[in-house]
Amino acid sequence: MRLRDLGRVADFPAVLSGADIAAHLQNPDADAVREFLSGYLGLDSHSRHALHTALSSLAQREVGGAFWLNGVFGSGKSHFLGVVALLGQGSGGETFAATHPDCAPYLQNFAPRLSLHISLDDFDASRLGLEAIFWRQLEALWARRGLGEFPVERDGARVEAFASLETALQNQSLGGLVVCFDELSLFLGGRDHKPLQADAAFLQFLGAHSRRAPLWVFAALQKTIDDISGLERYSLSQIRDRFTLLPLSLSNVSALVQMRLVQVSDEEAVQKVCAEGFARLSQRLPRLGFGAREWRAAWPFHPATLSLLEAVTGRFFSRTRSAALFCARSIDLDRPAYFRVTPDAIWDYFEPELESHPDLRPLLAVWRAWQDSLDAIFDEKDRENGHRAGKFLLLCKIAGQSPTPIQVANDLGFDLDLAGDGAYEYARFLLERLRLRGAFVALERGETPLAGRYTIDLGRRVGEMARRHLAATLETLPPADARIASHVQSCCRGDLLPLGELTTPRSFSLFWHSAPRRLSVEMWNGIAPQGLANRTAATRELGAPDDAVLAIWPPFNVDEADFEAIFGQLEPDARPALWIWKPRAPARDEWELAREATAASLATLDPVLRDNRRGRALLEHLEKEAPAREAQLQRVALRLLLEGELVLGGGAVLEASELAGGEGFAALLEAVGDFAWPHLFPRFVEIAPRARLLSPSNADTLCLEILRRASAEPFFAPSLERLARHVAAPLGVAASHAGRWKIAAGNAELTGEMRAFLGEGATYAALEAHFAKSFWGLRGEQTAILTCALLRCGEFAAFDERGTELSPPQIGLPLRRAVHFLRPGRLPNAPQWAAIATLARELCGLSLGAASFAGAQRAATALLEWREETAQKAELALARAAQLRRALNHDSNLWPRFERAQKALGAVLEAIPARGAAFEVLSRAASLDFESAREDFSLWHRFEGALGERLAPLLSLNALLGHPEFAPPPELSDARGVLLERLSAGEDALFDPDLPAEAEKFRADYAAHYALWHGAQHDAARWNGWRALAQSDEIRVLERLTCLQSRKFGGEFRGEIERELAKRCARDGALSAGEAACSSCGLRLGERLIIADPRRVAEALEGEMRMLHRALQDTAPRAFLGRHHSPLAEWSGEAQTLIPLLSGANLRLLDVALAPRRRASRSGEKLLEMLKEGGTRAEVEAAFARWLDGGEGLGADDEIEIVD
Repeated sequence: MRLRDLGRVADFPAVLSGADIAAHLQNPDADAVREFLSGYLGLDSHSRHALHTALSSLAQREVGGAFWLNGVFGSGKSHFLGVVALLGQGSGGETFAATHPDCAPYLQNFAPRLSLHISLDDFDASRLGLEAIFWRQLEALWARRGLGEFPVERDGARVEAFASLETALQNQSLGGLVVCFDELSLFLGGRDHKPLQADAAFLQFLGAHSRRAPLWVFAALQKTIDDISGLERYSLSQIRDRFTLLPLSLSNVSALVQMRLVQVSDEEAVQKVCAEGFARLSQRLPRLGFGAREWRAAWPFHPATLSLLEAVTGRFFSRTRSAALFCARSIDLDRPAYFRVTPDAIWDYFEPELESHPDLRPLLAVWRAWQDSLDAIFDEKDRENGHRAGKFLLLCKIAGQSPTPIQVANDLGFDLDLAGDGAYEYARFLLERLRLRGAFVALERGETPLAGRYTIDLGRRVGEMARRHLAATLETLPPADARIASHVQSCCRGDLLPLGELTTPRSFSLFWHSAPRRLSVEMWNGIAPQGLANRTAATRELGAPDDAVLAIWPPFNVDEADFEAIFGQLEPDARPALWIWKPRAPARDEWELAREATAASLATLDPVLRDNRRGRALLEHLEKEAPAREAQLQRVALRLLLEGELVLGGGAVLEASELAGGEGFAALLEAVGDFAWPHLFPRFVEIAPRARLLSPSNADTLCLEILRRASAEPFFAPSLERLARHVAAPLGVAASHAGRWKIAAGNAELTGEMRAFLGEGATYAALEAHFAKSFWGLRGEQTAILTCALLRCGEFAAFDERGTELSPPQIGLPLRRAVHFLRPGRLPNAPQWAAIATLARELCGLSLGAASFAGAQRAATALLEWREETAQKAELALARAAQLRRALNHDSNLWPRFERAQKALGAVLEAIPARGAAFEVLSRAASLDFESAREDFSLWHRFEGALGERLAPLLSLNALLGHPEFAPPPELSDARGVLLERLSAGEDALFDPDLPAEAEKFRADYAAHYALWHGAQHDAARWNGWRALAQSDEIRVLERLTCLQSRKFGGEFRGEIERELAKRCARDGALSAGEAACSSCGLRLGERLIIADPRRVAEALEGEMRMLHRALQDTAPRAFLGRHHSPLAEWSGEAQTLIPLLSGANLRLLDVALAPRRRASRSGEKLLEMLKEGGTRAEVEAAFARWLDGGEGLGADDEIEIVD
């Protein structure tokens, strides 16, 4: 089956001339016209909008319109004008509607019109104007159409000429005139200034006339009308307002192929061919960048051909014409049905045009250079495909793209049966041959070789010189040179793979099972294997900071090493501490990459290059490209390591590809450790922390809690439960109990090994170092926690540097500084244990079983706590006894039994030490003869209880009887004497059974007598007179008058009243314990309360009222108040009537009225005489001032009386 059996290719004219359009208009029924109309593209949104707007206007009959067609070269302006001209005269409507069904509604209303198409390319712009060309072409068209004599006379105005033309068209049954100007912008651009203005005026007229007559004007512009220089601004504005702009854009090549150029005759067969072809292509190329739908849509082209064609033509060629012509001419219908036009065919079509483009001419030179050296670049079997790859690279350069080997293989579809990524590797091989042997190719390296991007390097003279210099250096570099491995290692820097920084061993801190570890990492190339073995053995020494050694074999190192011999030099227990990471052997392309990068690095060391300008430019070029080469080498080195293997001294081997590392070298080392640490510390997993909480501070917190927590409450504090659950519980030091975490003695097997190591004793540092390197792999923090647990339960005894045994509460932190030596704990012998059991039972209520470390620790803790508590109680009892003896004035002879009991208690407290280790405490306590001190010890408890119970009542009774204010009534005198005698009985008073009751009865009787007396003396009726004075009108008036400044009234009456009222006690006379008199008023029993007579104060208040009345009746104040119409001038002297008058204003008047002032008299006749003596105003004013002052120096407030 051939392509011709499935479809055909529509013709597409290369250039559309005015003569072609004229021929179509002359013969509208020809097949060429139908081809022309059906081949119109108009696929993009701009073209469709322009088409619909033009056809909508042509569908009208009364008026027309004026339109600019704006678009770059190749956007289809001429084709558009031809379509409009044909449809405007009524030709090809059905044909056009068949290919553009969305335009059919417009075409139904078209009436026959006269279409005039003018290609201005055919006229000389310097000789003829636009208007002259219009009338000449219109007259010629009239004649060609055989419409008779041209009816328009042009001697008059334009309006008259077009009116005559419209009448003539109606007579010919034509509905108007359609005018199409092609290449108008080029024509106007060639006009001089004055003729250009005439053409602009004609365009203005056409635009304006189209709005009132059946005239349609379409003019094609490559740019906008604003870009035509020389037009007057007014004309430009008028033209812009009268014409509608219709922009055109370049067509989509894919749509062009699917909808216009390729016409399928057997769709089912095409679908089958495409499906089978895509299935075969997918097998060869597993990384295709398109699907079956795109493969079918592009038939018979490769999808990449259309996209690359669109990019190439869009940048340098007429997009629609060039693309359409290429598509039409590149399809060979005699080809097999499965054939596809690949992108390299574009180069063959456009190669003849490259010479005419200055920007593309260098690419043609590159192509010719490749052709001349094609035999040297490729072998014979690869020459054709290499040729195609070169064309593709050149086309991508034109399109502004940089393809990868994957893109080259996918787009060119090499017909090779290569499995997996074989086709892509083959494409990379071709590109590398072009780059290394053919020149002019630059590589931007990616993360993988297939991700690198290739592009044409035009005019890079320095680059070419560098390539040649690099090729010469490569000739001197053997394939397995040791400098290659050294250079690769130096390129590996940073957090990703810092091999270049591992020239000396470097220690890394890692985490394994939430606990920190130290790993020594170094690069080892097989030299001095004994040194590597020694460094590994050093990690097993006690106190060594590192736990293991990781030796990385350098990538690209071709030397051989006997790893088994190295492992054999180590002791069996040290072998798991040596890990060797061997990378995969490099592939051929990786060797080439490493050799090239090494050669470039060696070239920069050539001192000759620094002696001249070209050499320095070459060095600068190499240094600029060095970072990309180094990054690529680093990625290759990492890939080799991850595809290598990890060999442990214990015999285990792991494929490095199974490592689940994260971002960075540290994460990769942790993944290595996850595999290797279990072979070195196999038991650590059982005791490992469950979270990353194992730190010195957290360990110290747990140790402090274990050592200080009381034995009665062996639980971790709630704030430490998270640490207990994640850190202490795996060690067996914490156990879940009733919803809380209880302190335990530790993992039985681990603590047994710790006891076995301890033997008769060892330093804490030795214990910590031993278990850090054992198969348990204990961290120092874990050893401290376990040791504290054993110290708490007594199985270990701790000593400081002076050899003093430390009890758990005495041990400070950190443990390695506080504890110097450890020894197994000791237990008391049988007789001592029996004595201790008796003491614990009698003193603490604690029952002990057989002798054990746990029981001894419990007993020692209980005795220490009892001693501390008893010592505090004894101190309190002694203080109470001393207070009572001092209050009762007793000496020690009156308290003999108390003294004996006190000595017995002191002996017990002295036998039990206040602090110390459990064994020391129990040993001393066992020496106490408790049976001989039992009676005195019981007596002490009696004294302690009696003092706590009777101290306060006895002190209260003694305070009452000896109170200086105490005055008992006669009926209580005998009882007082009896009580005083019984209080003087010494320590027997504490145990007198009747004394508390009799003392309470005496106090109650006395309180009752006192309450009666107190109530009688403070009876409220005794203060009635004083309360009446406090509320009287007189005192209220005097309080209002206190604001007067000129005269004072009232004195201290209010203070005296308050003092008398304050004598009354607010309490009811009830006495508290030990009180002999009321604590508020101090009134003794039998003492009388004296209250002053209120009548004296009442008389004094009345006298003040009379004094105020007399003051207001004086002549001067009365006259002053009368002048100000104050009601105070008429006050009668009663206090109750004065209170309403004492407002703020009246008080201010009263203050002025009572103020002291002088009075003077003046003669009115004398004033008249003195005024008559003056002649001027100043003399009259001076005479009046002399009369007014009178030589007496009167003030402003002094009063003057006129006597005549």
